[in-house]
Amino acid sequence: MKIEILNTEVQLENDSVLLLPFEYPRNVELKDIIFEKEIWSYMGTNMNAESDFEIMY
Repeated sequence: MKIEILNTEVQLENDSVLLLPFEYPRNVELKDIIFEKEIWSYMGTNMNAESDFEIMY
């Protein structure tokens, strides 16, 4: 099965939000706040260490 949409950069946008793929180099910009526990309180996963961050990309 060949699915072309998976080979393209997908961006979802409306008047309030722009969702971009979590990929390098944008993910490096998030390192300043990524380990704040408040961010992860409602998520299904946690970022507790640098190794957790590296797995994401």
